[in-house]
Amino acid sequence: MTNERFDDYPDDWLPEASETLVRNWGVPVEALDGPSDWDRVLHALTERVGYLLTHRPEKLATAMYLLDISEAEFAKALDQPSHADRAHALALAILHRETQKIRTRRAYASGRLERKTGGD
Repeated sequence: MTNERFDDYPDDWLPEASETLVRNWGVPVEALDGPSDWDRVLHALTERVGYLLTHRPEKLATAMYLLDISEAEFAKALDQPSHADRAHALALAILHRETQKIRTRRAYASGRLERKTGGD
């Protein structure tokens, strides 16, 4: 596993990302207690994904589909050499997608993106 860079993930997104991972992915709240940073969030998510890979792979596959992780990205992650590497790759994909969703929600909220309405 490599050290990841989170330059594109502003620190003010951490609370929202952490809340999403607790709510949607079952990351234990206590894993994110205290001062948080992106590496800690990724570590907590990787642990949860590792559990799902071992004990609930069908639930993980469904969640990845619902999150709109591509089959190719999912397959590439599963092709990693070790269980820990697979969990890490999947956690990175999840974190990336969840932060994309945060970016989109914030862009809509700030008016940088306009909602399309029918009947134009």
